[in-house]
Amino acid sequence: MQRLPAPARHSSFSSWLRARRIYILPTRACLPLLAVLLAMAYAALGQNNSVAYLLGFFLTSLAIVSMIHTHFALTRLRLRVDGEIAPVFAGKPTRVAATVENPTRRARVALEVWPHGTLWRRQRRGKLTAEPAFVAGVEARGSAAVELSLPTTQRGFFPLGRLAMSTIYPLGFFRGWFYEETSPDAGYYVYPSPAPAGARPLPEAPITDADDAALAAPALATIASPAGDDYAGARPYLPGDSQRRVDWRAAARGQGLLVKQFVGSDELERVIVWLDWHALADLDPEARLAQLCRWTLEAEARPRIWYGLRLPDNTTTDADVTEIAPGRGDAHLRRCLEALALFRRE
Repeated sequence: MQRLPAPARHSSFSSWLRARRIYILPTRACLPLLAVLLAMAYAALGQNNSVAYLLGFFLTSLAIVSMIHTHFALTRLRLRVDGEIAPVFAGKPTRVAATVENPTRRARVALEVWPHGTLWRRQRRGKLTAEPAFVAGVEARGSAAVELSLPTTQRGFFPLGRLAMSTIYPLGFFRGWFYEETSPDAGYYVYPSPAPAGARPLPEAPITDADDAALAAPALATIASPAGDDYAGARPYLPGDSQRRVDWRAAARGQGLLVKQFVGSDELERVIVWLDWHALADLDPEARLAQLCRWTLEAEARPRIWYGLRLPDNTTTDADVTEIAPGRGDAHLRRCLEALALFRRE
């Protein structure tokens, strides 16, 4: 058995995407335009119609000018993605905040920001695709905030990868776009989707080995004198709370079970709870991870519990076990959830 070292924290990142190379392709709106141009060409060449010549040259010039304006609508624009992307549970979209910056003296309108892989992908039944983030306009020498929503279907750590900015301004005949890779450390965690609440009770196993006892020694503090405690309100009762703290008077008034809280009190003993992979042998691997995720959230919600996590090594066998030492708090919760998200994933 070995202790699992703390993962390196992902510091805030910053990625700048610039329009170094702009690509342009015709859209479906060009099909009726092409049909009209072919009709004009037949009327002009076959019927020697001067009005058809005039209209054909006008529509061709209009399309060329539209393509030029599509190109200039993206030149020198910049897309900045910075900060840290908040982790989410599988099945819920993750939000990526970005800023479109326009350093020129010309306002820009009708912009879209895409994950590059979905730029040309259509919506298909049963398949999630990311929707573009629409930017109505960016003032001259100004900026505009934009938020991408990325669907998630499975757990793990996912790099943000390429982002693209596109436009069909001004007439919709052509789509212009540019793309660039984000910084290598730009990514987000997707935690396992927690199992339904109440499916299995949170285990409260006693301390069994010397290492755990030594770890729990500072946590199992002696009961402080209640004379110096200050009443700090009440909270809803959670399974495992001491009955000595239950506000029975409030229960008699029909307010439900409430637990008294005191500032400076150390009366509640902290209990070590191990969330063990092998305790869920009757479930398949993904269901085990979902239940461990639920237990982790429940343990963090109970102030008297210090919880640790035991998982097999990222190998094909479950013989060797790695563990995260018991603790609590936001950092410990995140560390446990990240371990569940990365379990046996390449």
